[in-house]
Amino acid sequence: MPDFRNVANSRTYPLAGFVAATVSRQPLPNRSIAMWPFLVALLRGLDCAIYSISALLFLALGAFSIIAQPGATVLGLLSLAAGVLLGSLVIVRYVHVRRALRTGAAVEAEIVRSAVGRVRLTGTLWGDLINGTAVRGSYKVGGVDSVGEYYLQERWARSLKPGMKIWVISVDGRPAFLAPFHSES
Repeated sequence: MPDFRNVANSRTYPLAGFVAATVSRQPLPNRSIAMWPFLVALLRGLDCAIYSISALLFLALGAFSIIAQPGATVLGLLSLAAGVLLGSLVIVRYVHVRRALRTGAAVEAEIVRSAVGRVRLTGTLWGDLINGTAVRGSYKVGGVDSVGEYYLQERWARSLKPGMKIWVISVDGRPAFLAPFHSES
């Protein structure tokens, strides 16, 4: 079985490795999560890095346009709105993943099917947004007859093969986050 520990050092999507390591150490809900390492893992991911840097640039451009160029107030306001929207994406991601990680039920699942293909037009905002590939597949949680479907745009997911294990973190009975499986033992 492949060792996913190198995912924690992934430069494009370190959040999956952070979640996997946290769940491996604390498998039960009400996990203790240090804010700064979590925030660093979130912001170092290619997706949130793009959104947060773009938000800062749009906010700075908007402020500059309004202050330095009074005739460009409309452009400045549009730029500020874009900055707030992009910043909001980062905040929503932070709240969603932190909630899932702290309170979600984490279970081991086994990959049943996995196929790498083109990213779909109505894909997700999260993951590796640049390479144009995504992984679609299904997993089965031990002791449960149902099979869950997944769609991931993270590079680590391209190595998933049938029989491999992943963490499925669910909130209110719905899968909220998938992460590579590795045991601390």
